[in-house]
Amino acid sequence: PVVGDPFWTAAEAARLDPARLRVVAGLPSPAFTAGWLTPVVYVARELASGPRRLPTAELAAVIAHERAHVAWRDPLRFSVLR
Repeated sequence: PVVGDPFWTAAEAARLDPARLRVVAGLPSPAFTAGWLTPVVYVARELASGPRRLPTAELAAVIAHERAHVAWRDPLRFSVLR
């Protein structure tokens, strides 16, 4: 995200470092967290535009949910548990 766009604003509202956020067009899932050692949040570009557009508060809630996965290092934990 770039400073001032909806994703940057939502990441700051969700207390996620925007450097850990990747915005990708055409994702099959609206948002997910990946990465073992340094988890990163991926969100679909369509969440800020088009028919799937979310208001900034809802986009921040999605990112906050994913931030919890980052904080708990869920990708690594789930991989170890499997």
